[in-house]
Amino acid sequence: MQVSFILLLIVSIFIAIFAIQNGETVSIDLFFLKTEMSQALVILASVGLGALVAVVLSTFGKVKRLREIKSLNKRVKVLEDEQNRLKTQLDQTSEENTSLQSINADLKLELDTTERNLGDLKQQIKIVSTQDQIKEPVVEVESPKEEDEPAEPKETLPETEAESTD
Repeated sequence: MQVSFILLLIVSIFIAIFAIQNGETVSIDLFFLKTEMSQALVILASVGLGALVAVVLSTFGKVKRLREIKSLNKRVKVLEDEQNRLKTQLDQTSEENTSLQSINADLKLELDTTERNLGDLKQQIKIVSTQDQIKEPVVEVESPKEEDEPAEPKETLPETEAESTD
């Protein structure tokens, strides 16, 4: 800020010196206006108008930049809100993932236990079916088909392992 002020002051001093050195009267034709005035006044008026135009144009640029900054700040706010929402969602998903991994581990243990129990039961079924084959045939009594006929005993063998699995 101070550097630009110093530069502006130096340029103004040079313009004033130039205007004072050129103090003669000059004829000015501006559209339909013809007049004569001091060349110093013409130079100072031209510099003043140029400075005014520069200030006006820079003000428009500043206003445009301020609007853009305001728009970008709103966009940043929206993106920060979305980032916070996504972080929360990520945290929740991570917690769910951890929970699901724990449940998965528990289910694997339960599956292993169930498979071991199933293997034990299969061994027990083999032992029981082997013992049943050694026993005597079982006699079954069929129920009478008609009420008048007496039931006849029927002799059967116990099922083998192959038959029991079908």
